[in-house]
Order: sequence, then structure tokens, then C-alpha cells
Amino acid sequence: PFSRLEDAGTADDHGGADHVIVLEHAINRVKDSGVTYVDGYRLVKLLTSAACRDLSVLNWHYDPQSQALEVREVAVLRDGERIPVDVATVHDLPAPQAAIYWRDRVKTLQLPRLEVGDGIEVKTFSKGFTYALLEQGAGGAGGAWTPSADEPGDEKFIPPMPGEYFDIVRFQVDAPIVEKRYDLVLPRDKRLHAETYNGALYSSVTYDEITTTYSWWCLDMPARVREPRQPDSSDIVPKAVMATAESWEAKSRWFFDVNNNQFEVTPAIQAKVDEILDTQGLKKASDEAKAKALLHWVAQNIRYSGQTMGEGEGFTLHPGDM
Repeated sequence: PFSRLEDAGTADDHGGADHVIVLEHAINRVKDSGVTYVDGYRLVKLLTSAACRDLSVLNWHYDPQSQALEVREVAVLRDGERIPVDVATVHDLPAPQAAIYWRDRVKTLQLPRLEVGDGIEVKTFSKGFTYALLEQGAGGAGGAWTPSADEPGDEKFIPPMPGEYFDIVRFQVDAPIVEKRYDLVLPRDKRLHAETYNGALYSSVTYDEITTTYSWWCLDMPARVREPRQPDSSDIVPKAVMATAESWEAKSRWFFDVNNNQFEVTPAIQAKVDEILDTQGLKKASDEAKAKALLHWVAQNIRYSGQTMGEGEGFTLHPGDM
């Protein structure tokens, strides 16, 4: 890490950025059940005094319904010396909530006074499954690991679609990146659909007797440039998208079955549908035209409030009558 920090340069080498992500590496090991163990490593270099202020408290968001998260090691790297930070002082707090109220949490850690040129090194461990809505940058697994053997307590973190894995990994953020790597280790009998979007990434596939490892990585990725009224970052930054589900049709069928009581039409819903279509002169229109009009009405008149729906939260819709 010390040579990597030296080679990462200064703010002048990165367009005046306050900090640079020197290395971020997540190794995701998926069990037969779908429970995923993740080894996470992150090394950041502080380039300005603003970064010393803004990164003086580290934080990690997670949802305890889907993930267990441990902060294993944190250190400040300065002048060839590794200064350990006591992770026993990590606070586990309720996360701020707005529009989605799933009781997710945030862990925070106060760092000692930082200096320009310092490195912050973090090692984490997590297990569970991915919520795309939480842009969680990952954590890691210690001890022996085999695809078939779940540890005690892992049953809590089996994904709602058991045995399957899904993720969307973005490779460009608001800070420049020297190197970012994402490794996915699957049991050898699990198949994977994967594709990259919005720019080039490096990739490889290797295997051994019990697993197949898919890897994606980027080098020297500039910071994302923000512009007014731009699309969501997922639509424009380089990303890898992956899923083990057999097909979108299989995923769609599973989703419908999970939500089989959520699509029931009540008299009040039917009356509102008839009113919308009648007002717009679409009662005899095509299904596509009707769907477009109804979708537009919903987008303009209904606001989402994400309340906990119990088991399968994040995959369970609110019923129409709600």
C-alpha cells in the first residue's frame, strides 16, 4: 500500500481532486444457498485539506434484514508507518430515512487528525445478499469457505430468490480511481448472465475444481463529471450487470408469484382506471396506449413511501388498495 500511495501522485495529477481511490477490491464468494461472503479492501489517498475534513469520519450503510457487516481493520498510513485505528469505537446507528423506511443502519468511525498525503486503509467483512437500492461497497470473509457449507446464522441471509445472485457494479464515482476490482466466485455448477455497459472494462474468467471466478476491473478511471439534469449515474457510468437467474422470464414469473396478492383489482381501483381512460378518450384504445396513460397518471399522482413489508422486503410490492 505504501508504494501504491506514493505512485498515486498529488491533486495536480488528478485534476485538483480532493482525494483519490488508490485501490478498491471486493471478492464476492457465493454459496449454493445464495448467501454471499464478501472480502472488502479500500485504500484512499488524501490530496487536499478538504479531504482531511470530509473523510475524518468513515461510514458504512447496510440493511440488517439482508446483510451483516463487520469493520475488521482500519489504519492511517503516513510516512511509511501504519497507524491502527481502534475499530472497537465503531458506532452502529439508525441511518437517516427518507421515502424508504426499511430500518437500515449506518456504522461510523472517527479517525485521528488527518494530514494531506495520508492514506486510509479499510478492511471489511459482510455476508448476505445485495439490495440494489443500497450502494453498499462491500466487506469480507474470514476462515474456511466452501460453496456448499453455510455457517450458523447464514439462513437469515438467504436471498428471497434462494440460490440466485444479482448485482450491478458501477466503476466510476465522484472521485478518481487508480484501480478498482470486483471478483465473483460462484460454485462451478452455477451459470451466469453478465454484460458491461457505458464504456470499456477489463474482465477475465478462471476456474478450479469447485468454483468459477468472474472478474471485472478498471484502471485510471477519472472522476464522474456532474452536469445539470443529467441521467442517473447507472445510465452513463461504466458498469457490470450480472445475474444467475435462468432468464428474465424466469425472474419475472418468480416476481409475479411472490406478489400474487398485490395485483388484485378493487372496485375503487377499477373506477379510477375507467375514469382516467374515459377522460383521455382511450376506452377503446390498444392495451399499449392504455398502459402508457395509466403509467403516466401513476407517476404524476402517486408518491412512493417504502414501508417494511416483512419477509422479502425489496421484492414485495405494496398492494394496490394500500
